[in-house]
Amino acid sequence: MQSRIVVAVVVFCCIILMQTEAGMLGGSSDVDVNDPEIKELAGKSIAKISAMINDGKPHELVKVVSAKKQVVAGDKYTLEILVKDGDHQDLCTVTIWQKKWENFEEVKVLKCDHQ
Repeated sequence: MQSRIVVAVVVFCCIILMQTEAGMLGGSSDVDVNDPEIKELAGKSIAKISAMINDGKPHELVKVVSAKKQVVAGDKYTLEILVKDGDHQDLCTVTIWQKKWENFEEVKVLKCDHQ
């Protein structure tokens, strides 16, 4: 009986350690803003940002300020990106949800704040 309890405790501790190493299931984790995939995702969101701001000016990416990844039914990225149109800059928060096995991608602009 005691050996079963010991085995159960050891298994439980191993599961906790594995989740700590991998990050919390469903939780978000920071991603390197210089990762080429992150820069590509930020670039894809520019058209949506331009449509949302709707000032008739083309916007361009200045830099990725922060990036987080959450494993859901696929990968969901939340990016804070700095964009500009001439001398005007906005800090925008966007989400990109990808399910690569379904060739699915959804880009949403959550907000843009004038800087």
